[in-house]
Amino acid sequence: MMNLHSLKLFRATTFFILMGLFITYPSWLMASTNLIENGDLEIVSSDSPSYPQGWIRGHWGINEVTFSYPASGVDGSKAVEVEISAHTSGDAKWTSGFVSVMPGRTYTYTDDYKSSVKSFVTLEYVKSDGTRSYPDLGVLDQNSLWSKSSFSFTVPPGVNQLRVFHLINKVGILSVDNASLTDTTPIPTSNLINNPSLEIFDANNLPTNWIQGRWGTNTASFSYPVESDVSSRGARVSISSYTNGDAKWAFDPVIVKSGKAYEFSDYYKSSVTTYVTVQFRGVDGSTSYLDIGEAPPSSSWVEFKSSFIVPVGVTSLTVFHVINNLGSLSVDNFSLKETNLSDPVKFDKGYVSLQFDDGHRSVYENALPILENAGFKSDQFITTNYVLNNFPGYMTVGQVLDMQSKGHLIGAHTKSHSDLTLLSKSERENEIKGSRDDLLNMGASPVNFFAYPFGAYNDEVKQSVKDAGFLAARSSDGGYNDKNVSLYALWRKPMVNTTTFAEVKGYIDTAMANKTWLILLFHEVDNNGHTYAVTPALLQEIVDYLKNVGVAPITMDQGLELMRGR
Repeated sequence: MMNLHSLKLFRATTFFILMGLFITYPSWLMASTNLIENGDLEIVSSDSPSYPQGWIRGHWGINEVTFSYPASGVDGSKAVEVEISAHTSGDAKWTSGFVSVMPGRTYTYTDDYKSSVKSFVTLEYVKSDGTRSYPDLGVLDQNSLWSKSSFSFTVPPGVNQLRVFHLINKVGILSVDNASLTDTTPIPTSNLINNPSLEIFDANNLPTNWIQGRWGTNTASFSYPVESDVSSRGARVSISSYTNGDAKWAFDPVIVKSGKAYEFSDYYKSSVTTYVTVQFRGVDGSTSYLDIGEAPPSSSWVEFKSSFIVPVGVTSLTVFHVINNLGSLSVDNFSLKETNLSDPVKFDKGYVSLQFDDGHRSVYENALPILENAGFKSDQFITTNYVLNNFPGYMTVGQVLDMQSKGHLIGAHTKSHSDLTLLSKSERENEIKGSRDDLLNMGASPVNFFAYPFGAYNDEVKQSVKDAGFLAARSSDGGYNDKNVSLYALWRKPMVNTTTFAEVKGYIDTAMANKTWLILLFHEVDNNGHTYAVTPALLQEIVDYLKNVGVAPITMDQGLELMRGR
């Protein structure tokens, strides 16, 4: 089952929206994305065959103009053409629609063109107050052959929209093809977080660009400044009574590029285990979460560090270092930088696994036919007491063995679905090794892989799993796997009753784009509406999409070989 920490974070969104933590940012995406709709001009408008989709004609002044589309473009493709046959004043051009941009970022405009006269490339800036300006990017000499233009510029303060005019202003003909506008802002070498060491404070003696966050039923107190070994001012949050929820200091969201890798770090000391989670904000205003690690208790200042990839469609993020238990957490010296994940940790392509926990009968009855029809194999992690004692709603021994005979991998999920971190060593070993023995005694062999109930693990639990003979284990840490992820704490993406196909498609697309291994974790496959149930219809959509994009799921043993670089 999903760990409780992850579930609680989903509810934290309400608090931060009410507090105004997030602001609306323009919808630029990754640096390689062309912001101009239909930049290659190949798509014909559904409203008129004489217009390319997303483009309009523009001219002003006293002149006679002819607009042509489709004109002959580069290598026989479609292009636009404008001809001025008589001119007294003004200009004429084809132009795409406005695009959203960020002040202070660098953009590059390119196109292919040929012209019988000098042509000009000009911007139309629109500020948030509606005022407009028209700076020139440059002048291009006449050229009878297709040539490439390229201009880079930095968006000034206050501007949130622009469009580009490639125009002529005298008698002549201009043809344009392959227009592109991309965000080419260099990877920042500096920290993206404002006031990262909490040294700057306001009139209320609170750190600027930071907010206190809390949700759930608990009593939390926030302290600032506190003594720190890494700067002159740190911050602390303490929980003195606790039922649920969490508390944290959070920095203002920062703009990021989807599809890019970032490294987060901070220094902390705490009396209990704490957790670090990224909160993403999408172009549509939605929020999502990625657990990037847990920080064990430490009586001295230590560094937490983790890297992650920003999903497709995300425009901004903040990172929560949270405490969700009785105790205290002090934090300082935060850092968030864009980075390049080294190639050795990537796979040759993206991979996906379909995993199911607990041994629910609905998986056998509803999911198995969908998987078998597609020729897909899965990983099935079985809680053995549920099966051996004929618990209602769970598989029988025969059904477990039937799944293995069809090529589905059988793994262990303890005997009684206990939180292993709360057990004594002997109890822990009985649950872990005992579940493996149960499966082997059923006739399920081999049994080489394990999944932690509730995703709960620590170093002692991981060692017990290794000692029991398992080759790898899956946690409930949320994210994508590369070759740097621990074999005994593999990451996953949980499927619950609120999960949408669009979310899962985004997970899959991100894994494919970034050459990582995505584990999709399911429990029940049913229409019962339970928290951990997904409908057969959703599973069918996911399977159909995987088939359509040519992605055949891998099982845990195949993933292990990939992790080892075979």
